[in-house]
Amino acid sequence: MHQDGNSFDGAPLHAARFIERPNRFLVRCQLGDELIEAYLPNPGRLWELLLPGSTLYVAEAAPSSPRTTRYTVIGGERYGRPVLLHTHHTNAVVEKLLIDKKIPGLEEYNVLRREVPFGRSRFDFLLGRGERRLLLEVKSCTLFTRRVAMFPDAPSARAKKHVEELLHLVHEGYEAAVLFLVQSSEPRFFLPDFHTDFAFAQELYEARGHLRIIPCGISWGENMAFEGSPAVLTVPWDIFEDEAGDRGNYIVLGQDGEQGWFGTAGWGDPLARVLRGLESGAALRRVPSLLEGRRVVLPIRGEKNREGNVLSDLALLADGESQEDGRRIFLFSGSPLRNEGFVEMLLRYRMDDLIPEDGAAR
Repeated sequence: MHQDGNSFDGAPLHAARFIERPNRFLVRCQLGDELIEAYLPNPGRLWELLLPGSTLYVAEAAPSSPRTTRYTVIGGERYGRPVLLHTHHTNAVVEKLLIDKKIPGLEEYNVLRREVPFGRSRFDFLLGRGERRLLLEVKSCTLFTRRVAMFPDAPSARAKKHVEELLHLVHEGYEAAVLFLVQSSEPRFFLPDFHTDFAFAQELYEARGHLRIIPCGISWGENMAFEGSPAVLTVPWDIFEDEAGDRGNYIVLGQDGEQGWFGTAGWGDPLARVLRGLESGAALRRVPSLLEGRRVVLPIRGEKNREGNVLSDLALLADGESQEDGRRIFLFSGSPLRNEGFVEMLLRYRMDDLIPEDGAAR
């Protein structure tokens, strides 16, 4: 992989404005006067990055490319800074950092092979240090605030399987590590996203004494030019132990094709049982507006009940409010997940509120 001031892998980059995402791997953008479709090589939710009008960096495919889309998304922007979104390029970035001895804790290892099959999985790198061998799995992390980064941003059975397989190989005598490449140098802390994928987060927590867990923040400059050196983020496992339990708040959204979106919030203890009821609709039978069409359930795990705070924040963002069966129901003219204020509120409850404002982990 090569970046210079004007191109990425030799292809000129163009700044486009995001419009919509028809499916996981396709986006529609405005590029100058042209409405374009672009291949998005990233299956994540990317809610905080794919907001209407947000900037995406796209490259035009070579004429010989077999793809039907003319453009490919390379990156986006968060807090006005570029973020690498093309997951297929992540390993090329890591390989360059490994060769340049810039991954903290892995400076003495050399790259022996890429895409190494072991057991039921294929791992990104096999590294060597004399007679020692280390299997390295790489995960690109695009979910972050100014203080905290989390992975994954969507449930990932594949990521959980990789941790399980690496742990098994450690017991067979190999060394193993998971590198989380955080696509920003701003966050100081990293945690597995126990709100979004509790099973993966619990697996990583239980493996922490056997696997090396290396979250590194990197910085991208203008036109996706790599800047600086990676910095290791702190993993505050004490916060995970305190907050990643079976209780917490939730936001549930329902879509009605004619009336827009409805939403409300509550508290669950045990949370898993409440979430199952919300997802099946069993817990919403007296709130018919939330049973219409598409439904999204957003857990916010934690020991403190902040239902009143969440409801107050929803009221500030909503276009209207009603009462159904004693529950406050908020009306949104469009999807809250395409509303920057809603997305940032969700990330504040899930991420920033875990760390005191002075930046010191508990």
